Amino acid sequence: SQRCPRCVYLSEAGLSLLTGVLGGGFLELLVFEDTSDRFGEQEVRKTVVGFSSTVLFCVLLPPIIFDSGFKMRGAFFWANIDKISVLAFAGTFVS
Repeated sequence: SQRCPRCVYLSEAGLSLLTGVLGGGFLELLVFEDTSDRFGEQEVRKTVVGFSSTVLFCVLLPPIIFDSGFKMRGAFFWANIDKISVLAFAGTFVS
């Protein structure tokens, strides 16, 4: 992939990760929770700040895996087929 000359310190993935961490931290600070829960902050926290594993596995993860596989060179794939296979079978067995 081509990188712009101004983006020399951080990759696109690093920038996305940093944006997510900062955005999540900002949302966490916005939803202040007191012990009495007078204003229903716990419900707001669950809906706004909460993150479902279903969204991760069914919505966010497939495009990431597809993009990684699409951009991988064939020679690199075949050079690492043993490691890929071990991780695939081990992950399937563990899950």
